[in-house]
Amino acid sequence: MNIERRAIIPAMNKKHLALLLALGVTFTPLQTVAAQAKKSSVARKVEPLRVINGQMQGRAIEGRFMANGRPADFSFALSKAEIVGGKLQLIGEFRLGRQTRAAETVKAGIAGAMAKTTDPWPSASDEEPEKKPEEEQKQGREAKNPEASGQLGQLAQSTQDTARKTPNIPGERNEQTQSLYAQAEMATGCGLIFLSLNIPERLRARMGTDARPLQLGVVLAPLDNKLGEDINRRICALVQMSSSKSGETSLTASVEEFNRFLASRR
Repeated sequence: MNIERRAIIPAMNKKHLALLLALGVTFTPLQTVAAQAKKSSVARKVEPLRVINGQMQGRAIEGRFMANGRPADFSFALSKAEIVGGKLQLIGEFRLGRQTRAAETVKAGIAGAMAKTTDPWPSASDEEPEKKPEEEQKQGREAKNPEASGQLGQLAQSTQDTARKTPNIPGERNEQTQSLYAQAEMATGCGLIFLSLNIPERLRARMGTDARPLQLGVVLAPLDNKLGEDINRRICALVQMSSSKSGETSLTASVEEFNRFLASRR
């Protein structure tokens, strides 16, 4: 009898233990289980930071983004430019947070640029062109004497001859027309510039990004920003020169002039 009792007691203890474990799992709050499952699922789906945006005020680009779920301020102050592999690259001081004194040197390639567009619709403040008196218009349409008619005919003939002798400018940019395009870009600038930032490793965890380049979209601050507009126009002209593969000497000289301009505005 004693041997049978000793064999039955351990078997009953094992059954009781299994029953208690099953009851514990059954009565675990469903909300706790669901919260833990949701938390682990969200952690797996978090994507690294890929794009941030900022406004250029002077030579500094400033903005705000969400870093690991929290808002963070940044600034990227341009200091110089260089040509690497035939492409324009900007170098500047990157700061994360408004109270951060130490800056990291960051290099940024040009990922793309969009030219400025002008408003094609006239506004109410636009001045209307002056209208000529009806008599002057009539005199312009009709010649008063045969001698004037002959002069008009000679002028029309010479204009046609000049048009036939003038060569057409091809659509493709070349060394002869590149300066014209560069002057146009200097006059208009870029409405939007995309930079590709190489973030230092020590800043990646704080920003929630990885080793891949971080894209920065840059627009101009609209008010009291003469320096920013000048820098924008010069960058846009350099981008056009580098993308059109203009003369290396001309491009290098333009980059050096841009660096002198930045250094004088610090």
